[in-house]
Amino acid sequence: MMAVLRTLHAWIGALLALILIVIGVTGAMLAFKTDYIRATVPEARAKVAASPQVLGAAADRIEHVLHGELSYVVFASERLGIHQAAFTKDRYGYAAADGTLVAAFRPAGRPESFVYELHHFLLAGDRGMKVVGWSGLIAVGLAIVGLIVWLPVWRGFSFRVWPRSGKRSGLLPAHRNLGVLFAIPVMVFCLTGAGMIFYRTAESLLVKLFPGPGFEEEFYPPSEAGEIDWPKILEAAQARFPDATIRAAFWPEASWDVARVRLRQPGEWTPDGRTMVAVEPVSAVVRGVHDPFKRGLGYRLNDSLYPVHAASVGGIAYRLFTAASGLALAALGVFGLWSFLVKPRKKPKPS
Repeated sequence: MMAVLRTLHAWIGALLALILIVIGVTGAMLAFKTDYIRATVPEARAKVAASPQVLGAAADRIEHVLHGELSYVVFASERLGIHQAAFTKDRYGYAAADGTLVAAFRPAGRPESFVYELHHFLLAGDRGMKVVGWSGLIAVGLAIVGLIVWLPVWRGFSFRVWPRSGKRSGLLPAHRNLGVLFAIPVMVFCLTGAGMIFYRTAESLLVKLFPGPGFEEEFYPPSEAGEIDWPKILEAAQARFPDATIRAAFWPEASWDVARVRLRQPGEWTPDGRTMVAVEPVSAVVRGVHDPFKRGLGYRLNDSLYPVHAASVGGIAYRLFTAASGLALAALGVFGLWSFLVKPRKKPKPS
């Protein structure tokens, strides 16, 4: 049985190795995405007041500059002093505190966005994203099988994770040691990543395990036509959650639709929050509220997948741990693939 498991582990790992190497390296890099933006965009190092008036004026200016081509804006935070805008024509941009556009680019047009697209989509759109999701789930299986295969030889474990040589006899011990040390972190990051990709399936499973109320689907009456007043809209949203921080504004998807404001309440892990307020674009009348703390445990656990995976909680220590786990996944792929390729072949018996 162990021989079969070892063979499966070796062959599946070798076939999946290149994808896992890419996912691991890019994941480690993304743990410091915000730090990279701060280092390369001077405006990102500024301090931005989080008041509805300041943020609303910035949203109005961004919309004016882009002539109504906006989908949403994620507002500046304590760590990142620029607003991040998503255009309706598959483009993105960074704006200064006052809403002045300082950069515009395609999805892979900047180094950090290229790494993001490679990590999440393998530069292949939705199909690539599904490949990443399934690869993560298979990687969890590989980690479990690897631990099972390791158990009979556990006495040979050491903390040496760098190969003694490029030969198979030096690569395999390093692969095993590294796999044991990072098995749980690798499984956690692979599962949370796959859960984000297969969001509805993950949510359904967690809600079945931990039942509770969710957000009810709401239908709003048609909105009035007219110019959007973002300062008033943000003020109305803030009034519903005075202790929350305004994190993002979503433009109406049609002339009759409502505007949406996302906020982050104290205690929320998700950096941009899950609290949502639907507001009339012109009159700024609140039409609906989604409070994540009123949802069941299953929904809240599903909401926690992103902050755990993206290292948006825990500060610099957790970001370093996340980066180390990503590099460990990549190293496991490199050591495993190389040991598979240099595996000695049996010499044919002389006739």
